[in-house]
Amino acid sequence: MTWPFRQAQVLRALRAHRLLDAEQLRQIVFRRVSRRSCQRCLTTLHRRGLVVRAQPSRGGFGGGSDSYVYGLSPMGARVLSAIDDIDPAAIPQIRDPATFTPQRAQHQLAVNRCFIALWHALEATAGHRLVGWQSDPHLRLRYRAGTRWQVVHPDGLAQIGSPMGDRWLFFEIDRGTAELRRYAAKARRYARYWQSGDWRATWPHFPEVRVVTSRQSRCARLLDAVEDGVRRLTDLDSHTVGRALRLAVAWERDFLADPLGPVWDLAFGEPAIRANVVRDPMVAPTLDDRDDHDWGPVNPDRDGTAGYDS
Repeated sequence: MTWPFRQAQVLRALRAHRLLDAEQLRQIVFRRVSRRSCQRCLTTLHRRGLVVRAQPSRGGFGGGSDSYVYGLSPMGARVLSAIDDIDPAAIPQIRDPATFTPQRAQHQLAVNRCFIALWHALEATAGHRLVGWQSDPHLRLRYRAGTRWQVVHPDGLAQIGSPMGDRWLFFEIDRGTAELRRYAAKARRYARYWQSGDWRATWPHFPEVRVVTSRQSRCARLLDAVEDGVRRLTDLDSHTVGRALRLAVAWERDFLADPLGPVWDLAFGEPAIRANVVRDPMVAPTLDDRDDHDWGPVNPDRDGTAGYDS
């Protein structure tokens, strides 16, 4: 089945990220064309019933202007299924538009902001690139704990390529509304996942765990919560787990302003030491004209993951 190129890319981006606002779609799919082209394409998809959009909410990525939030409709999922020959049941879609509001999308939009900031920063840094990104609902990591199967569900997973080799990072997004004990429990699940060794079939090194919070006042409390969660695992040495997971917390505003900078406070680390995303020494950014594609990195493959070329 053939379909207009950028319309198909919008559908693929919504499959990969589930929900995106208009500004995020512009930065992913329409970076090298006009805003009017983006608006025209999204309007066409909406009129054809392929996407659902929620009423504008103030505060799109990096702009602060009104921006519709988009998701795939069941018809859009069927069209994408025909374009890419994938099971429509595996495609996230908005089945009840009446329940689709920008407020319910805020968590996923925050995940998207981290993805876009990290992707752009790596693209402008010589020798580095965002090799891959996955986010909800494509991240369900099962592991065996004793005789039972457990699941850890990160908000995002980044694969970063660098001269020192690839690295992987789990992202957790805190909007300041969840109880801190939720992050203590999640830190324990990550620790048990690491302990299980089931991750070795997927990665050569355990992905580092990074928590991004929208509230600066939560940073210290989140660090205390994840450290407490790990310490409650009495059969594990907390500092060994801390070194393995490299749990760290950053304020969202700091991370978006400098995605590769030393904005992360490490759990079980020295208070004066802050971590960054790339351990090896940073080199001066270079701007290149890599125009081999116009739509950005989101290119979901058949199992729902997203692959990236820089």
